[in-house]
Amino acid sequence: AKAAGFTGPEKDFYEAVGRAAHGGKIPSDPVVRKAWQWLNKEVFDPLVKAADAAKIWSELGLRFRNAPRIMDAAKLRVGSAAFDKAVADHLVRKYNIDADDALDAAAQIRGKYLGQPVDRLPEGLKIKVGKKGRTQDIIADDIPYAVVKDFVVNDAQEMTNRFIRTMTADIATKRKFGDLNIEPIMEKEIREDAEKLKAAAKSDKARKSIDLQADRQIEVLRHVFRNVRGVQG
Repeated sequence: AKAAGFTGPEKDFYEAVGRAAHGGKIPSDPVVRKAWQWLNKEVFDPLVKAADAAKIWSELGLRFRNAPRIMDAAKLRVGSAAFDKAVADHLVRKYNIDADDALDAAAQIRGKYLGQPVDRLPEGLKIKVGKKGRTQDIIADDIPYAVVKDFVVNDAQEMTNRFIRTMTADIATKRKFGDLNIEPIMEKEIREDAEKLKAAAKSDKARKSIDLQADRQIEVLRHVFRNVRGVQG
């Protein structure tokens, strides 16, 4: 960054590039703009095109208008009340819904972010609110960056590393298995093999041991798969 002419600290440079990617605004600083354009051209755009070709967006319920929006789980947990209020205020303005309904929806959105196997912001997350007899679809990706900016990862290096690690694994998994949700597939195969072994077992103790071994095998495979995708919690 300094060699290219950026005068501030390196951390500020990566933060500026990350904010530009999240906000989708052309940076005024020429060095930041050049880095932002390079990331889009060399990293984000090719992976998004590969994901389109693998047809994973509809399955994940994801779409990136400018760049991946990576949520910071630690900030989200510590600042849960502030997140809920910021998102609820936006929902009240945008959808003209009751404040209590908006807070409930914001809490659900936060829960989805923290509970999803992917930590990218989902476009397809729709939440019904209507305690008083009405419903309203809420699409999470319609929440502007400015509303959630305090709860996302803005460091361009971390954003890029996470995006590459998760997306390449997603694309490879979809191409290989035709499905991103392969944990149930793996578990089914392991359970079926275990049942065959149990049928030949001569005691309840042996059958119980087979079940425990299957449980451990499933847990190990789950850990490996999530770790490869970069979403291991």
